[in-house]
Formats: sequence, C-alpha cells, structure tokens
Amino acid sequence: MNPNQSTMATTDERIVEAARKFGRTIGESNVYKNFEAAHQSLRGDQEAQQLLQQYQQSQQQLQMMQSWGGAQQDDIQRPEDMRKQMMENKTLKEFFEAQDELVAQLKELNQFMTDKLGFDFADMTKPAGGCC
Repeated sequence: MNPNQSTMATTDERIVEAARKFGRTIGESNVYKNFEAAHQSLRGDQEAQQLLQQYQQSQQQLQMMQSWGGAQQDDIQRPEDMRKQMMENKTLKEFFEAQDELVAQLKELNQFMTDKLGFDFADMTKPAGGCC
C-alpha cells in the first residue's frame, strides 16, 4: 500500500466516524427525542391514526379527481375540513408540531453543512435517479 492509499483510508475512516457521530448527536437531541415521543404517542392512539388515514385518503381522492378534471368545490373542501379536525386531536397536533420542529432543525443543519462544505449536503443524500 502506498502512502497516499493509507492517507485515503484514514480520511475515509474519519469521515465515516464523523458521520456516525453527527447521526448520534441528532438522535440524542431534544428535538429528535420529542419527535420520537410524539410518534410513539401516535402509534398508540387508534383514533388519531384513523383520523390521519381518513385525511390521507381524502387527499388522494382529491388528487385523482383533480387529475381527471372532475373535482367539485365540496371535494376540495373535504380534505381541508378533515385537516382542521385532525388538528383538534391532541396527539396529532403534538406529532405535527414535533415533526415541524425536527424538519426545521434538520434544514438548519443542512444549511450550516452546505455553507461549511460548499455543496448541498441534503441533496447528496437523495437516492440516485427517480423523480424525487
């Protein structure tokens, strides 16, 4: 092994360890722990799960109707009414608030990493190819 290969292996190992430490730090943050607690609460609340599922179904139905050009005002209003109903559910409200807080923190971390590294860190974590 030439000296350059040894340096590359050491650098790669440091990068992997830094990435692991970064992931652990995120996982140990209060924001992440709050999200996990809210997620567990959601998993244990059948009523909240049912409301969420109904909302998602109404969204899907609306999207299909809109793609066919057949959505009426009532069809458009239904998901909005269901969203309001969901937000009256304490478990769902806490889950969405915790999720929003986590996403905001991750976006902030991404911006910091992007500024420091000179490339969009989150963009590099997307799956190769595909639409999303």
